[in-house]
Amino acid sequence: MSVKNILAQIQLLRLGLKLHSNTSSNLWDDENGNLNISSNENSTYQEMIIENWLQKYSHKLSRNAELVNAVVIFFYALIVLVSLFGNLIVCKIVFSKSSIKSSTNVYIGNLSISDLMMTAINIPLRLTEVLLRNWPLGSVLCKCLPFFGAMSVSVSTLTMAFIALDRYQVIAHPMKPRASLKTTIRKLLLIWIMAFILSCPYPLMSHVVRNVSNDYMTRCTILYPPPDVQFRQVFTLIALFLQFIAPLTVSGITYVKICLIIWKRQCIGEVTLNQKQHHRQTKWKTIKMLITVLVAFVICWLPLNTYHTYQDSRGKIGVVKHNSIVWFVCHWFAMSSVCCNPFIYCWLNEKFRNVAKDHLKWIFTFGKLKPLKTIINLFMQENAIFIFSRIKTPSLKFSSFSTYSKQSSTHFPESELETLPQMTRKVEGSKQNCIHMSNVVIKVTRETSVSIEKSSSENLKVSSPESFI
Repeated sequence: MSVKNILAQIQLLRLGLKLHSNTSSNLWDDENGNLNISSNENSTYQEMIIENWLQKYSHKLSRNAELVNAVVIFFYALIVLVSLFGNLIVCKIVFSKSSIKSSTNVYIGNLSISDLMMTAINIPLRLTEVLLRNWPLGSVLCKCLPFFGAMSVSVSTLTMAFIALDRYQVIAHPMKPRASLKTTIRKLLLIWIMAFILSCPYPLMSHVVRNVSNDYMTRCTILYPPPDVQFRQVFTLIALFLQFIAPLTVSGITYVKICLIIWKRQCIGEVTLNQKQHHRQTKWKTIKMLITVLVAFVICWLPLNTYHTYQDSRGKIGVVKHNSIVWFVCHWFAMSSVCCNPFIYCWLNEKFRNVAKDHLKWIFTFGKLKPLKTIINLFMQENAIFIFSRIKTPSLKFSSFSTYSKQSSTHFPESELETLPQMTRKVEGSKQNCIHMSNVVIKVTRETSVSIEKSSSENLKVSSPESFI
């Protein structure tokens, strides 16, 4: 017998108990497992039959309920753990690494903050309601549940729209100055204000309601003002448009324009074929990452939005009970969106991937070893060469690190050099190790200094009097 049939039998049993309190009645379980009611003068026999029926089916219902609860806890706990792990690493990388603190990466950090808000507030509260099939947390948390959920979704979709617009400005107008960090922070403040305004109606309409028809269970639900059916349908459509359709439409149109610009644009000046390919591949990687984030968000949230739109179109108003399998699957997909972004960044963004590996190595060694931060980034801007490096090795120490350009020379404070096993190789006819990158030569002399020189070749050579390996 299924759980639904057992529940129906228990409801029938309750009805029989009510009849028994007023008149003499007998309840028994026939050979098909159905509960029947008939009159009988012997109330003791009635109670015995009821007790036997309860013992027969209560353990089945209990086992099914425990299995369902275990599955629900596992899937939601998986979302919480993965989201906390991934989004905290993204926030740590974005807000602590000045070398990757661009406007786009700051927006990505804002996405992670909204995902963490959903993970820490919305998922635990909703999980409590699903497991208990009741709302024991009071009216304050009942108002917080839809508010923070709507705010997190609004922040995510609006941030994606702003990321798309920022990418369009950079690619369509490359000669214009990039947005400063202060300008980006102002835009983030605007995003949160807009999300707050869009989320304000939810706590005003959220109430704790006792469902008299279902054994006096309490539910946290939204009560719409009259006419409730029409108001609910209009409100749902407006919220769906402002929080989901409009921002994603802006993002989609913007990315289409960006793709057209990149497809038509040609490199200017004397550049090699390899430089052309590298330039195009870099742009496509960035666009592919952002489009993947957008598509993943749509796939995660579209089922739940479709479910709510369908339920509202039926025109039924009452205390909503989210216990169906369809609702659980749709809601789980929506909540899983908080796990997608960190893995998409690390999968498609090489710089994020390298720094994330450093943090993971530090975490898995319990902080006993310093993170491996041997990342040499070259940024060619006009005539200057900027080299950022944190290198450490127990065998070689150098007192200075110098950066040379056509106009200036900059000395950095003392640093330590780290072994570069994956980046070094022998120069033909030489016993020294070197790194080949660009048209610059980095030499390590025996006087414990590092110098950078222009080279006629297209490779960057880092030479050392001793072997790095």
